[in-house]
Amino acid sequence: MTKDLPTRMGSSNISFESYDASVEDWSSYVERLESYFVVNGIEDKMKVPAILSLMGATTYKLLKNLATPNIPSELTYQDIVKLLSEHLNPKPLEMTERFRFYKRKQFEATDIARATKTDRKLFELYESLKSGTELPVPWKGRESEFSLQNGCIMYGHRVCIPEKYQNQVLEELHVGHPGIVKMKALARSYCYWQGIDASIANFIQNCSACIATRNEPARINRHPWEWPNGPWQRIHVDYAGPFMGKMFFVVSDAYSKWIEVIPMKNITASFTIHHLRILFAHYGIPLTLVSDNGASFTSYEFRHFLKLNNIKHITSAPYHPATNGQAERIVQLFKASLKSSRGDSGDLNVKLQRFLLQYRITPHSLTEETPSALFLKRCIRTRLDLFKPNLRDKVVQKQSSRLDTESILHEPVSDDVAESEPPAPVPEVVPEPKDVPVSATPSDDMPPGPVPDASGKPKTDVPLRRSNRIRRPPERLDL
Repeated sequence: MTKDLPTRMGSSNISFESYDASVEDWSSYVERLESYFVVNGIEDKMKVPAILSLMGATTYKLLKNLATPNIPSELTYQDIVKLLSEHLNPKPLEMTERFRFYKRKQFEATDIARATKTDRKLFELYESLKSGTELPVPWKGRESEFSLQNGCIMYGHRVCIPEKYQNQVLEELHVGHPGIVKMKALARSYCYWQGIDASIANFIQNCSACIATRNEPARINRHPWEWPNGPWQRIHVDYAGPFMGKMFFVVSDAYSKWIEVIPMKNITASFTIHHLRILFAHYGIPLTLVSDNGASFTSYEFRHFLKLNNIKHITSAPYHPATNGQAERIVQLFKASLKSSRGDSGDLNVKLQRFLLQYRITPHSLTEETPSALFLKRCIRTRLDLFKPNLRDKVVQKQSSRLDTESILHEPVSDDVAESEPPAPVPEVVPEPKDVPVSATPSDDMPPGPVPDASGKPKTDVPLRRSNRIRRPPERLDL
């Protein structure tokens, strides 16, 4: 339904439809309405009667109930928009968001293996790899690049994702709102499908949070820092904020690009030294520390702390923070990620840890390695590792099934069967023969001979007791 509203721009009329919650949300309706006001030249004092006339009978009735005891015509335009926004677009409850987070589907390699057999594009490839025949046309001549592992199609070390799960994989790759370059680099370590680069580019272009916080391109090329010989030899530090009501202490390793972001209650030199001590206890004392000329880094207390630990302190040029470019870049990425994730579930600390995890597992554009691989000498396990088939789980499952089979075969006899069987005979114990004394006494200059047995023959073997201990014959005394 459309309505006409006279304006003060001659005799022209405005046509605008009523608000319909089934078609669009209230915020979108207000945006279009304000643009319509501008185009048709409606003045501010005419906005209240205009919006009351155009919103429709159902929305007006709702506004009348929300504004009680006042009447809608007594409210300002901003009050009307705010009242309806709080009612029609309520803030999501924390418990509801937690429930959705814990109940979200976390698919594994077994789910991908089942979906591969039903995917219309991958089924032919799966059958060709399983039978060893020539691959179909899209993959013809690339037999050496594909393989089967636990029912999943592997493209090198990457898992081929069926079309059913591609959107979920894109959402997982975009946790923390990384840029298109980092998102593609992360995907090249885990997953693959035809046209994955185009899918990532399209996903980034449709992310409203990323579009709103997009940075301008760099204006000039700056001289880069010299790359260190190993991790944690030169670190760059800086403070970010006030941002979202807090200050953040940012530390970046120049070699591996490993970063630490610590929320701070205070940015004095003593608090800065306290958190640096914790990092030094974890990773060791660096050779060089680079910072700006902030009061926390130029105080006597901080310089004395670096001197005691034999750390070289380099400060950036005054009024040119870009000379500490690595720390400035991390601050920029960190702020952009938190701004883009305002609509995501979780508090500020949860979003911060998501950003750190995603950054540490993404290959850097300069080193082409992940920060965790260069800094920790290992890859961090994440939810993305669930895509890949796990050989250990398959072996453990087979071992457990074999143990179950053997336990069934060697199951003990029940009590009823045991009572019906006759008892086993008790073996008869044969007494050991006793030594017979020798009547003749050996001479002193002759060594004693073997002791004869009952038949008078010399006894050559030494009998054993049941405990397998050697029983020596008793020594005879010459009287």
